Amino acid sequence: MVTSSPVTISIGTDDVLLDLGGAGRGFAIVVRDEAGRYYGDGCVSVLEHTMETTVALGEGGTYRVGYQFVSRDGHSLSEEYSFRFEPEPDHTPATGVLRAPECGIEPETPESAETIVPPPQHERSTGENYDEEQPAEQNLWLIAAGSALALVAIIALGVGSLRHRRAKS
Repeated sequence: MVTSSPVTISIGTDDVLLDLGGAGRGFAIVVRDEAGRYYGDGCVSVLEHTMETTVALGEGGTYRVGYQFVSRDGHSLSEEYSFRFEPEPDHTPATGVLRAPECGIEPETPESAETIVPPPQHERSTGENYDEEQPAEQNLWLIAAGSALALVAIIALGVGSLRHRRAKS
C-alpha cells in the first residue's frame, strides 16, 4: 500500500537494459487509476539494470502500473501490476489525463469524467503479459521501437561476425 505522492516507480532487471541513443525510446511506465485516467509525464530514465519515473497520484484507490523495456538482447518485454493508494489527509490529488502521457508533450486534461475510457475490469496477477490487454494501436510505437532495436542488434551482430571472419582470412 502506498500512502504518499509523488511516488517513484522503479523497475529493475537482472540484465542490462538496451537503451540505444540514450533517449529511453522503447521504454515505458504507464500509471492508470480505476477510472482509466493516466498519471505522470511519460518520461522514463534508464540506467544499466533499472528504469524509473516519478508520478504524482490522484485520489485514493487502486492504480495499475504497466511497463515495457528492451533487454540487452533486443527483446521487448512488458508486464503489469497493481497497488493500492491510500493518501495522507493533507494529500492534494494530481489531475489524471485521458491519454498515456508522452515525455516532453503537454497532456490534454479531461473535459469531463464521462469521456474517460475505463481500463478492463477483470483482475490479473503480476507476471502476466501487459500487451494482451492493450489495443494494438496504443502500443504500436513501443512495438515499432522494440522491433527497430532488435533489428539494429541483429545487423550489428552480423557485421561484427563478418568482420571477424575477414580478419581471420
